[in-house]
Amino acid sequence: MADLIPVARVSAIQGKAYIKQPDGSLRPLQVGDVIFEGDIIVAASASRVELGTPDGRVLVLRANETLTMDGEVSVALPPDRTEAALTSGAADVSRVIKAIASGESLDELLDETAAGTGTPGADGGPSFVRLLRIAESVDPLAFEFGTGRGRVIEEAGGGAVSAGEGLLALAEISLAGSGTVTLDTSAPTISIAVVAGNDVIDDAEDNSVTLSGSTSGVENGQTVSVTLVNAGGTVVYSGTATVSNNAWSIPGVDLSALPDGASYTVTASVTDAAGNAATP
Repeated sequence: MADLIPVARVSAIQGKAYIKQPDGSLRPLQVGDVIFEGDIIVAASASRVELGTPDGRVLVLRANETLTMDGEVSVALPPDRTEAALTSGAADVSRVIKAIASGESLDELLDETAAGTGTPGADGGPSFVRLLRIAESVDPLAFEFGTGRGRVIEEAGGGAVSAGEGLLALAEISLAGSGTVTLDTSAPTISIAVVAGNDVIDDAEDNSVTLSGSTSGVENGQTVSVTLVNAGGTVVYSGTATVSNNAWSIPGVDLSALPDGASYTVTASVTDAAGNAATP
């Protein structure tokens, strides 16, 4: 018959709970009862059962629930140290101890007794050593590793720093690069051409006037802003032109709505690619 393996213990019961026997009968459970692997636990109606396992878990059965304590839900209780004892005669135990102490192999010793060549035991069978279970305490694993303190690492700029100062040292390392910088401090110029050939716009010209001019030191594609301001400082027209080969022009400006006899000032402004503002 296989050895019974204890896997849990009843820690609390509210109501009634039972172990279902192989013949189908029910045996009442009490607090402190040991549960073995393969036992079937049944909680009655309006009941609750708590089972404590060796690894600290608590298994709870509620009313009308059934639990089979198989290997998937249970963890075997640690073996008692007495179960690790050698079950044999005193003479055989002494021989095994001496063999272990002297560093001899146990293979021949155990094979010899198991084969029955030794003195028969009290039950008429061969006398041999049988290991039921081995209980052994193992210390927790421990790992040793260094922090790297005091280790010298190379600094990118030359020299060395300790690993303890590594983060600070690396943070202070700067990378040097190279590039070309163009210095442009020369102010460009802009001028406005005479309007309508004589700076006087007559009735035949006022619906299509060309405002134009020239620049120097201004790159192609720069934008010229043009305004027409009356004597009171009010802007009556504004437009833009694009510089092309140091020239700009806004053709077809309709000024026919402006009153006759009034004087106006034309302004034009532009900057070069470096942001320098043009002067007249």
